[in-house]
Formats: sequence, C-alpha cells, structure tokens
Amino acid sequence: MALSNLVLADAQATPVNHTFIPLGANDPNRPNRLIWEDQSAVSPLGYWHLWTACKRPAAPSPGVSSRDRIYRLSGGIDTAILETLGTSTITGIPASPTVAHIPRAEFNLLIPERATTQQVNDLWKILTLFMASSPVSTLVSTRNNPI
Repeated sequence: MALSNLVLADAQATPVNHTFIPLGANDPNRPNRLIWEDQSAVSPLGYWHLWTACKRPAAPSPGVSSRDRIYRLSGGIDTAILETLGTSTITGIPASPTVAHIPRAEFNLLIPERATTQQVNDLWKILTLFMASSPVSTLVSTRNNPI
C-alpha cells in the first residue's frame, strides 16, 4: 500500500487543515515506524508528526504456544509548539524560534495472534468511540478524571 498525504483539521474555532506528508520509515532507530509530517510551521523545529508502528511476534519455534504471541500496534502525534524569546538583534535579524513544549498523544494495541479480524475490528471500533466519549473528552479538556 502506497502512503499518501493525510489532511486532518485541528480544533481551533475556525478549523485549520493540516496536511501530513508521508516520510515513510526513515528513522534508523525505529525501523518499524512510519512517519507523516506537517511542514506548515515556520521552522522544522515546529513540524507536527504522526506515526504508526507494528511490532510482529518473533518467528515461531517448535513447542511454542500461540497464547503469548502478540502484535504490538501503536501510533501517535507530536505537536511541537514554538515560541520566540526576545526580539530581533541590533542589526535587525529576527530571534530564532525555540520549542516551548510538545503536547503528545499515543495509543497502543496488544493483539493476540489468535484474534480474529472481527475481534480486532470490535476492539478498534469501541476504542475510537470511547476516545470520542464524554468521559474522555472531559478528562482531556479539564485534565481531571470525570467523577
């Protein structure tokens, strides 16, 4: 499957579309990770990243049960926020932006090798609905558990 751009809207009052360009698996330290990059920031320091990864179970060996064979699927987003400290220099060169902070979100799925496609689809459907639910929305917006 060829990777394509992902266009996702943010949560601003007037949503802005962010186009994430596929970079592929270009991280030598994480060869199973695919990366997409939104290059709309003023500096590469502020580029946002989406990523997915798939770690497959090791090759089976004689006598090994499929009980403990797990696919580890994960993904996330890093949204670097830039700030400019100070103003331009005495000669008029603007100050360079720096990373102020990086809000992040990640997900991890542990899928037994024995799981059926329907079982995995059920897990994903319930997870995505749960992430959009009122308790999770309250948790994220208030940074407190909804009790």
